[in-house]
Amino acid sequence: MISSRKGSKAERELVRIFLESNWQALRIAGSGRMNLAPDIIAGTKGRLLIIECKSSKKPAIYIDHIEANNVVEYAKKIGGEPWYGFRFNNKDWIFHRAEQMLNIKKVLPDSGINFKQLIV
Repeated sequence: MISSRKGSKAERELVRIFLESNWQALRIAGSGRMNLAPDIIAGTKGRLLIIECKSSKKPAIYIDHIEANNVVEYAKKIGGEPWYGFRFNNKDWIFHRAEQMLNIKKVLPDSGINFKQLIV
């Protein structure tokens, strides 16, 4: 599968998970080609999450620190929480605050918090 299609599929999956959890969520099409735009914006009363998504079949995902800074800055501009969502093959989604990504070079499947912890 082409990586952009795999990424889009993962993003749509995460939007569906938010909607099934009674959150509102939308995927920003073309976000990977637009400067500063996150992949997903999700919210519920009193909370707004700005999420950059990464998916991989590899055992680790390497972080682009410029991109992480862009997520943080975008969230500041609209008053949201900056997050990264990671989807490894055959694993559940895990999440890290985008600020953490400024100091991390790679993410492993056994790190972060799960979806239920994210939405509490």
